[in-house]
Amino acid sequence: MQDEAEVKPPVRSDGLQLEENRAFQRWFWMAERIGWAGFAVVIALALSGVTGRGGWLAVAEHRSGAALVEVPRVARRGESTVLRVHFGRTGGRHLLAVGADLLAHFDMLEVTPRPVRSVAAGGGLALQFESAGPPPHGVRLHLRARRAGIAEARIVADGAGVTVRSLILP
Repeated sequence: MQDEAEVKPPVRSDGLQLEENRAFQRWFWMAERIGWAGFAVVIALALSGVTGRGGWLAVAEHRSGAALVEVPRVARRGESTVLRVHFGRTGGRHLLAVGADLLAHFDMLEVTPRPVRSVAAGGGLALQFESAGPPPHGVRLHLRARRAGIAEARIVADGAGVTVRSLILP
């Protein structure tokens, strides 16, 4: 009678003496490959800009009349981000109105260039800029997200409005 400790697995055709469960190994290898594919998808999404850190999907562009509004698709709570407005028409003055819903989600840290006039209107903010030379004339709003969620806001540039959306991650 043999002890259980002395029982050895049979020798395989390739010369190895291993006890293995081939069905479990195949399942485990398949799970590994699926995991690799999942990580590859996450890396591709991050490189494309879905996480908000650069890439061709990081910024959404919206046409508002002759103006172009560039807003980040993804922002992070507590970090600064930039909303850009490019005015496309010739003219000495440009008007930019930012709705109260944007100011509820973001703190406005700085406006570049400085507006010649700013007026609080309906809970939002109306900014007037002087311009010289041929268009486009650009304005940058440096913002910091206050809270996580989906920020939807109305922005009016030179009389034409557009609704913009940004996902704010914690």
